[in-house]
Amino acid sequence: MELKTMAVNYVAKKMLNIADLTKVSISVETEQRTFKGGTPDAFEVEVAIIDGLEYRVPMSVIAQLQELIKAMPDLKYIKVTKSGEGISGTRYSVIPLRE
Repeated sequence: MELKTMAVNYVAKKMLNIADLTKVSISVETEQRTFKGGTPDAFEVEVAIIDGLEYRVPMSVIAQLQELIKAMPDLKYIKVTKSGEGISGTRYSVIPLRE
């Protein structure tokens, strides 16, 4: 592909977040991804793959879901909300949903 055509059609990849979804099955498969591998800034994230798209799943969501499953063993779906910005200012809430 010509460099000009590539530049015109380029769309920067944005990491999606589980909070971008309206409903999530707790049976969805997750995988670990490493970013900036081989550098001092390397980090790993858990991602849920839904319809071919990767959604980051923060560990605070996993921790909250663990507690919800203890209280509601038959839980099948959740909604995740996000508030705040930045590494230390972002907060997630996991809301149990009925089918």
